[in-house]
Amino acid sequence: FVASDPSALAGQEMEIFFLTNGEVAYLQRGKKPLFFNKKGISIQKNGNFQNLPESAIAKGKFEHFMLKEIFEQPRVIKDSLVDRYDEKNQTVCFPEITFDQKIFQEVSNILIIACGTSWHAAYIGAYVLEQYTNIPTRAEIASEFRYKHTVIAPKTLVIVMSQSGETADTIAGLREAKRQKAVTLAFCNVKGSTIDREADSTLLLRAGPEVAVASTKTFTAQVMLLLLLTLKLARERSVMNEEQGRLFFHKLYELPEQVAEVLENRDAIQALAKKYAKKEDFFFLGRGLLYPTALEAALKIKEIAYINATGYPAGEMKHGPIAFLDEEVPVVIFLASGSLHQKIMSNLMESKARKSPVIAISWKQFEKDIEKHVDDIIWIPKTDDMLSCIPVTVVTQLFAYFMAKERNRNIDQPRNLAKSVTVE
Repeated sequence: FVASDPSALAGQEMEIFFLTNGEVAYLQRGKKPLFFNKKGISIQKNGNFQNLPESAIAKGKFEHFMLKEIFEQPRVIKDSLVDRYDEKNQTVCFPEITFDQKIFQEVSNILIIACGTSWHAAYIGAYVLEQYTNIPTRAEIASEFRYKHTVIAPKTLVIVMSQSGETADTIAGLREAKRQKAVTLAFCNVKGSTIDREADSTLLLRAGPEVAVASTKTFTAQVMLLLLLTLKLARERSVMNEEQGRLFFHKLYELPEQVAEVLENRDAIQALAKKYAKKEDFFFLGRGLLYPTALEAALKIKEIAYINATGYPAGEMKHGPIAFLDEEVPVVIFLASGSLHQKIMSNLMESKARKSPVIAISWKQFEKDIEKHVDDIIWIPKTDDMLSCIPVTVVTQLFAYFMAKERNRNIDQPRNLAKSVTVE
């Protein structure tokens, strides 16, 4: 068999050989494959045995893979936490990291490189890492990073994130980071992929196969890993004490039930999608961590419903985009931040004053503030500010899914898109 992804071989127990750039495999029926390098010289390769059950890539009771993968997120969050908590020291342990973890005490900068949905997760991670570790952190779009003259400072940790591990621009960014002698850590969903093999070490997402082109559960898995890394670094550098570490992890531990609560509200989200399915433009507004969350929400609507949607930092709305608002442009506002609530309320009022339909995704505690000023509300469980991006994102994933269903789109395989972007 020849495949571009190990999940294509589900249901088969076999030895898998991964080719690197320039290598050639010569296959003959009934014989072991032969391998050659780019100069045509015969080489030996070691295989990896895999047995991925077919049930892992079956839709089961769900109409689409995307809906199944959205509903798998409570399990994905739980799996991301398994065996990664050091209760004695109230910190995170990553036994799979193979480089010297003293780097976590010495790192002076963090650079996260990713594309698409992974970049939105990276953007969230950059906010959290900088806030809780005091380490300067930035998220770069891989396709931009690879063509910039970026100087990576000494003692920089470079994190590369890709669901498939085969994203061409992210691989190029990884290779540039290695050329500049940076320590590289991959977040990847596919063991044995190019990024997994080439990075100094890898943390697997543990999300399981993601079949739908639009990423959902891998976004959540990436954010979870970034939160765990934040706790690890904060404790290693004594920025966070033991009690703070315990509380941080406890908040993560509560997330699966909170996401399950959001999923139980699917009927209300479906009704909302039915109401707005004929709209051709949307604005998503958020502040702080909920700004990259707005970017991800807009991307989902674009990807699978083919609707023009824009994610924007709410504080920038008056610097141009507000001219676009009228009664035909719904505004979705994320009111799930205690520290920035009053600021985002002013953006809500501004949107309503321009006659835009306003949809709020909010905590119930803000009901008195907002119920008279919005057209529709989806309530989500109260969480810490740093975690609200996850339940908010699950709401917007379901909203995008049901919008696409109402518009009769090809949800699992949207037009013009591929699951793994292996070329520029």
